[in-house]
Amino acid sequence: MTMRTNLSRAALAISLTLVPALASAQPAPAEAAAPAEAAAPAEAAAPAAAPPPAEVTPAADVAVPGAADAALASPPPALLPEFRVTYSNLTAIRLNPLGLENRTLLGFERRIYDDPGILTRDAYIGFKLSPIINPALVRLGAVAEIKPAAVLALRAGVFFKDWFGSFAQLDAFDSPRAEHCDQCMKDRDDQGLTVGSTTAFETELGALAQIKVGPIAVRHDAAFYYQDADIGGRTVFYDSRLDMVVPDGGVSTVQETDVLYVTDFGLAAGLRLSTLYAFYRDSDYLVGEPREDLNGPSLRLGPAVAYTFFEDPGAAFDKPTLILLSQWWLAHRYRTGEDISQALPFIAVAFRFEGRLWGSEN
Repeated sequence: MTMRTNLSRAALAISLTLVPALASAQPAPAEAAAPAEAAAPAEAAAPAAAPPPAEVTPAADVAVPGAADAALASPPPALLPEFRVTYSNLTAIRLNPLGLENRTLLGFERRIYDDPGILTRDAYIGFKLSPIINPALVRLGAVAEIKPAAVLALRAGVFFKDWFGSFAQLDAFDSPRAEHCDQCMKDRDDQGLTVGSTTAFETELGALAQIKVGPIAVRHDAAFYYQDADIGGRTVFYDSRLDMVVPDGGVSTVQETDVLYVTDFGLAAGLRLSTLYAFYRDSDYLVGEPREDLNGPSLRLGPAVAYTFFEDPGAAFDKPTLILLSQWWLAHRYRTGEDISQALPFIAVAFRFEGRLWGSEN
């Protein structure tokens, strides 16, 4: 079947960790003012973007004649400000499912180490506000981050979500086996059977691991979500930002793996594998119903491309980046031919930028 293109038939959000991570895959200049930011929550998504992964220098490079003398003659890189206020902004639109969203990350960072080494230079602890808005919902909350080394970033967030009751993008069910295709939810909305406007509490725990060897960057972002929504006693609900039915008062996850070739002129290109899974409990199903999970895991695979137009470390407007994802659904209850043709990929286009609003003197 062809895809339902009406806006009311699709989810209206981009996963937190789906696209922002690409923007940070560019090589970082050696300037002291480069803002550091840990990756955020899938939609996902992204969640936003972590600083560039540490590059592992081949041992053979050390043996180049004259390299040691050159290193001694060069001053060590300057430290980043001990205290700084940074922000990032991402606007994205997606297809299959359809969505539009703007997300901002704004907050305070404190440098952990007084060491300009490649693994420790941009290590920090941070606390940031993380508002998200799209035509169907608003999510308000805050994220605590710790980046102990260039290869690892951890985060924890707490959020309040408010759905407007528009576009038939929220529905709740008594079982994970309930039909929830795009057209199914549109029909239920026309009959006045969907949940409509409601609220939810959400928490997120996430981790980003990354490494760069030469021009090849490999990174994996894992995000785990707990959501408790006001859905009138139903056991599960459709989360449009994750594009899956999740357990109310339960856990779901979005896992993103990137393998990228990073150039020295702002372009990064490679592949992304996305895995989405909900951890259903026996109590989420109807009595006597089979416990077979019809919904997951969902898998997407396809090319990912990001181009950063320029870098101006320490500036209030830095790293404007255009991002494109095109992933084909390898596994999905409805997007591999049951409701929508598998030939139609998930497509996301995003524009991201960041900056430093304030930095202390070292």
